[in-house]
Amino acid sequence: MTFEELLKIPELNPVNDSRKIAPGCVFCAIKGAKADGARFIPDAIKAGAAMIVSENELPELTVPVIKVENSYKAWALLCESAAGFPALSMNFHGVTGTNGKTTIAYLLKHFFRENTGLITTVEYDTGNGIFPAAGTTPDAKEFQRIILEMKKNQIKNCVMELSSHGLHQYRTGSTKFKTAIFTNLTGDHLDYHLNMDSYFQAKKILFEELSEENKIINIDDPWGKKLQKECGGYSISLNDNKADFFACNISGSHLGTTFELNTPAGHFKIKSPLIGLHNVSNLTEAIAGAMTANVPVQKILNAMEKEFFVPGRLERINLPDGITAYVDYAHTDDALKRVLEALRPLCKGKIFCVFGCGGDRDKTKRKRMGMVAANTADYVIVTSDNPRTENPEAILQEICSGIPVSFPHEVIPDREFAIRKAAELANPDDLILVAGKGHENYQEINGIRHHFDDREILRKIK
Repeated sequence: MTFEELLKIPELNPVNDSRKIAPGCVFCAIKGAKADGARFIPDAIKAGAAMIVSENELPELTVPVIKVENSYKAWALLCESAAGFPALSMNFHGVTGTNGKTTIAYLLKHFFRENTGLITTVEYDTGNGIFPAAGTTPDAKEFQRIILEMKKNQIKNCVMELSSHGLHQYRTGSTKFKTAIFTNLTGDHLDYHLNMDSYFQAKKILFEELSEENKIINIDDPWGKKLQKECGGYSISLNDNKADFFACNISGSHLGTTFELNTPAGHFKIKSPLIGLHNVSNLTEAIAGAMTANVPVQKILNAMEKEFFVPGRLERINLPDGITAYVDYAHTDDALKRVLEALRPLCKGKIFCVFGCGGDRDKTKRKRMGMVAANTADYVIVTSDNPRTENPEAILQEICSGIPVSFPHEVIPDREFAIRKAAELANPDDLILVAGKGHENYQEINGIRHHFDDREILRKIK
């Protein structure tokens, strides 16, 4: 039997965890970054697996084996077939890049409005309730479950973030995208991809098979410029007036941003409650994506006048004595720099920056984040983020290696104490940025998630 013939079997039951084997199922042995599922094939057969799918050369077994080139892709296609290909019933609009994905995804949903599902780092919206996200791009089986739910709820458009992991592991299977948006590429996830070129190649997967009119690419980013050169598509820019979508005459305050946008469909004045140049890029890409997906321009402009909010993305919280705090998900050096630069013109006093770095993730960005904070803020408090299984003190030391000894800063491992200390130090007209966790309402320590929400802590301050 070929893999293609396997996909046509009615009531296909694919499993990739040998502990969840049911008699008669198909066990897909995924060759992952940390473990090879082939190790568990004997356990799967013993538990009743009727067939094995693997990219390894295997000795003769007591059940049939189908060899595939990519076990991640095979797993996604198995899940898709078992679900009955629900993605065929709707249009998909994908956003990828290091930063800005969530904001653009929310904006696109805001522009589409009716019958629109959402898959983001923050939450999933299936059209019949919203629930917290388990990750940026769900595992292939969970993805199909979510899309099947959207189909039942007659969703017509699905807007989703696509992580580099999700793309590299083909979690969306054979899903075709009507729109693909690229934001930027900066140092992150190098624990998985090892180098920036491999990181770029993972992102590029989304754009390789799409036609020119389906791609929106930020050419202000050098990787975006490279992507457009290799894959084509509409360009967006804040710097190049020859771009297909060019934003200019930008002005802003704590109330929001206004700018003019030149597009293939005409010239428009945009007003948004979002602040910062990075959000002008986000807005431009979202508008371009909506126009490319044939959303009427007037509908987009009307949506801009309605209330808009993205959880944990420059979320403003007013503290006593005229102090303003912002909570943001910025967890890379580039994102932290962009957010601090966006806040600088709004601050009459000093900027206090409270942040940390996650454990068991890309270590190369820790020193860079320390450098950015010291270069852009006035006072830095380095604290714990999600240490996971790493020693929090070791993470803090790596961050501090990028902060000059003479720069005003301190290390407070306890994140709540760190936030409260910033509030104690701040004076009227000062501003506090608490960065790294954004919408997250937990802190992960040694495999256990403890309830913790930066926003809740700030709102308790009297």
